[in-house]
Amino acid sequence: MKSLRRFAGQGMCILGILSAGLLASGCRTAPPPANSNNKSVADTPRPVVDGFRIGDGVVISFSGATGTEPPIQLYKEAVKDDGTITPPHLKPMVAAGKTPGQLQKQLQDKYDETYQNLTVTVIASDRYFYITGEVRKPGPEPYLGETDIIKAISAAQDFTDFANKKKVRLTRANGHTQIINVKKVLDDPQLDVPVYPGDKIYVPRRIF
Repeated sequence: MKSLRRFAGQGMCILGILSAGLLASGCRTAPPPANSNNKSVADTPRPVVDGFRIGDGVVISFSGATGTEPPIQLYKEAVKDDGTITPPHLKPMVAAGKTPGQLQKQLQDKYDETYQNLTVTVIASDRYFYITGEVRKPGPEPYLGETDIIKAISAAQDFTDFANKKKVRLTRANGHTQIINVKKVLDDPQLDVPVYPGDKIYVPRRIF
């Protein structure tokens, strides 16, 4: 009898261990398949969207139309102060804030209303502003982001000893010109003005 009880007790113990193992395996989450994407939305890298800014150069090319030559020639224009461009045979349209891809799609849809088999391609030209005159490093400077007159002069390694800081001339890409008293801007940063791609800054020589 004692041997039977001992055998029954051992059987119950083994059964309990097996049941616990099955229960634990049932609660464990199955591993995802090897090719599944287990990243959350927060972990997914987002592409950097860089839209056109005022003064940026927009280059529009046309190809694939019927005939030996495309009906529209390569077109280049800087984004105007109101944020628009005027593509060939179209009304002015907003370009500022749009990526080249977004603007290209909008133009393609517009030209498809008139032309068949015409492919439109939009790219951004290199971004530069230009500074000449009495600065230590005159010439073109790459436009790397939001810039103002103080940053632009700093990029040109500052004024020379002969610079007339009161009559710095800023010419926009559309030809509009303004005279800036940089000495006042240094005293009051609220008087600073933005600089855009394509702008030209001229620092005159001081008259003794």
